[in-house]
Amino acid sequence: MMTRIAVLKWLYHLYIKTPRKMFRHTDSLFPMLLKTLSDESDEVILKDLEVLAEIASSPAGQTDQNLSCDNADNKVVLKVPESVKPAQQSSTGSKGVDSSPSTPSMNSYFYKFMINLLKRFSLERKLLENRGAFIIRQLCLLLHAENIFHSMADILLKEEDLKFASTMVQTLNTILLTSAELFELRNQLKDLLPIIPCQFVFLFKGKLNIHYVSC
Repeated sequence: MMTRIAVLKWLYHLYIKTPRKMFRHTDSLFPMLLKTLSDESDEVILKDLEVLAEIASSPAGQTDQNLSCDNADNKVVLKVPESVKPAQQSSTGSKGVDSSPSTPSMNSYFYKFMINLLKRFSLERKLLENRGAFIIRQLCLLLHAENIFHSMADILLKEEDLKFASTMVQTLNTILLTSAELFELRNQLKDLLPIIPCQFVFLFKGKLNIHYVSC
């Protein structure tokens, strides 16, 4: 376990100090980092999520595309996590498969990460049952809760496995309604701030005891 933690700490350090060089290897590292989410150690998973969050939010992973995952009439700009430093504002990186067009605040790996995380939950139901809430709560702290819930809502609206989609909606609603990490987002939903994405409201309407304005 300590060896895995040391490796993940070193990878995180390299992504912070030499992001351009590291993004040349991200496509090969990404599957291994995703697989590590199934590790038995919470500490290993936490370090793994830190590396994945840095990959998903680093400006070095930005592509030359600059669209959101929404359509042009309903564009939502994802928020920048506080951990992203101004000194990291560079624009070199490699494109990954299954990636969404990047946004000014989240690179193309963010959406790729969300898609592949949901795929892992779908294929490994034990991972979803035992660690799903833990992983999502930690990502809400690392990458901003609204970004996580908006992207997952967008993906689940297109999910063909309705049973899995229903399970994920229940899981996300439980997290949303009970987790301290989601306190701010709960207040935003209650206040009906205009920054709440339409997909998010659509996905969770009927699940929350609040009124909403359809988009």
